Amino acid sequence: MQVNVTGHHVDVTSSLKGFVEKKLDRIVRHSDKVLDVHCILTVEKLRHKAEATVFLNGTSVYADAVDDQAVANLIERMKSGAIDAIAFTSTPQVERLFAAAPVEEIKSALGRTLVAAIGPVVEETLHRHGVQSLVMPEAAFFLKPLTTALEDALRAERR
Repeated sequence: MQVNVTGHHVDVTSSLKGFVEKKLDRIVRHSDKVLDVHCILTVEKLRHKAEATVFLNGTSVYADAVDDQAVANLIERMKSGAIDAIAFTSTPQVERLFAAAPVEEIKSALGRTLVAAIGPVVEETLHRHGVQSLVMPEAAFFLKPLTTALEDALRAERR
């Protein structure tokens, strides 16, 4: 089995690579058909993520994990009022947040924060979880119209 570990905004040291290989050994114990593994370690602001694609004989399996502590810190900062606004650009972002903590805790945190959704699909996901998004672009559901709508809402809130 060949293991390839790469980093995005993180240096992959020999000890970090060894740690990843040790974790991947657990997979190999369950299947002797593992050919290759490609693992990507990413650090973006407070978010730490590990992704792995395991290539088996005839197929591949992908999995990822994000540091739950970073999400917990985000929730605490929203609850304390340290974050003015949060913008959701995909349904998986909403689902990830609601998977990280009790629903009432998340709803309480979002209740203190200006909530923006990039479009109707994300807004509907928020509604399913009992969250009212207050900001959404009117016509074009892209990042630029979302940030413009968010800027306008924050400007109006500060007046």
